[in-house]
Amino acid sequence: MKLHLLERSGNADKVRLLLSLLDMPYEKTRSDPAKGELKSPAILTLTPHGQVPVLEDDGHVFWEATGAS
Repeated sequence: MKLHLLERSGNADKVRLLLSLLDMPYEKTRSDPAKGELKSPAILTLTPHGQVPVLEDDGHVFWEATGAS
């Protein structure tokens, strides 16, 4: 399981807390928006909005949804 996140993110903290409570191991991948990493092809392939957190698990991708279009 891989969690794509920002270093300081309340939404990512919620996902990390849940994974910790469920005792599920995961790999962290941090993005730096100042370097444009949220608009990289690697992130945009996972989430069309270029937002994190994004959780990848066994071929399934769960991404942040803000309701914005």
